[in-house]
Formats: sequence, C-alpha cells, structure tokens
Amino acid sequence: TRFAHFVHQMAMQGHSSLDDDEKTAFKAFVGIDFGTDGSGLAYCLPDGSAYIHNLWDDTTASQKPKTSVLFDGANNTLRVGSEAQDMYLKCSGDQGWKLFERFKMNLYEEPDTRSSLQPAESKMQFVDLKQKISTTNNKAITEFSSKVFIAELIYLREQAFNFIELHLSKKLNLVGNKESGFPEIQYFLTVPAIWSDKAKDKMVSWAKEAGLIDGKVPNQLRIVFEPDCASLSIQHAIVRAMNNR
Repeated sequence: TRFAHFVHQMAMQGHSSLDDDEKTAFKAFVGIDFGTDGSGLAYCLPDGSAYIHNLWDDTTASQKPKTSVLFDGANNTLRVGSEAQDMYLKCSGDQGWKLFERFKMNLYEEPDTRSSLQPAESKMQFVDLKQKISTTNNKAITEFSSKVFIAELIYLREQAFNFIELHLSKKLNLVGNKESGFPEIQYFLTVPAIWSDKAKDKMVSWAKEAGLIDGKVPNQLRIVFEPDCASLSIQHAIVRAMNNR
C-alpha cells in the first residue's frame, strides 16, 4: 500500500500549495504507476484509506499486468497488458501484428551522462520523447509513440473507472460514471525524473485523448517523478514503523 499512501501525501501537499481560487474538492485520488515491466493502480481517500488495485482480468491479484500493447495489421488494439504477449505467441503465421513490450524505456534516448558519476552541481539532462518507437517483434517496424501510450492508458483508465464505479461511486456520492469520467477524482501519473516539461505535457495531452480527463477540471491530473514516489514511500514506511513501536 506504499504507493497508495504516496498518492495521498502528494494530494495533500499539492492541495495545500494551491491558492484558494485554484483548489478543487477532490473526493478521491488515483495513482497510475506506469512502469517499465508492469503497470499498476492505487486509490486513496482524503481520510488516508488506501487500496491497491488487484482486480486485473489477465493476472493474479498479487501481480501487476505487463506494460505491453498488441496491435493487428490494421493498427487496431488487440490486447493490452499480460495477455498481449500470450496472444502474439499463439498467432499462426505473420499477420502483421505489432507487439510493444517494456516500451517506456524506448520512448526516449538515454542521456550521455546516465551511467556516469556527476558532480553535485551538474545540471540534469532532461529528455524529450521520440515521435515513433520500434516494435518488440521487428525493430524495422515502428509506430507513433502516442498511439502506443494512449492504448496503454485507455486500458488503465477502463480498469480504474470500473473500480471507481463499483467500489467508490456510491460511497462517495461521485458525479459521473465509467463512460463519462469522474471530475471529482484526481489522478497522479508517474514518469522518470529525466523527462522534460515538453515530455510531461505530452503525457497530459495523451491522458486527455485516452479519456482519463477532459481538461476542464484544474489540477485533475498531476505528473509526478518516480524518485519522489520512492522518497515519500520510504518516509511513510519510517513513520508507520515508529508509530507501531
């Protein structure tokens, strides 16, 4: 539940830093852990209650679904998640399918200083996202990065919206539904710390295209750095350990 508690801490910190006219009374918070190998979801309420999403259709409750997308020859989405690879491997013959696995690391070029020690005063080299990325099954075949990421985000949105409607909507008296979205929910999407502001802006744009948000609610989507998640999670674990003594 550390990721869920991180979401709550980020929500409370972000809310307190806003001007009064910018604040929106979000009733719940959703964290989207867009990972290299697997992706996950976490939910948190203002009272600190936290939930980890474990109702995946294609994996066990203790695992996260793979960050994988499979398109057919006409660029229609066939599968997203752990079933993408399984479906591709069962495919008979070359049907022009495109498989993308662990594609987050292919979205950008690693900076030259990534693997070397740098002085403390050195500035971080931020990266932009590539316009296209190669498929896992054929490096010569590419697809627009936006299409791949949006397909993954649509999958996570559907999973989150189903959970919200089933478990939180009535409890919190939420406006909206799984078709139209939930304007009283705030979302947090994790990205690597080296992503540039331009890259983060693309994430927001793709989240709108995926139907996660409509862009009309201020601060409804926050792009957060992965190291911040880790740092706050550790702080939370230390506090809990001290309180349980």
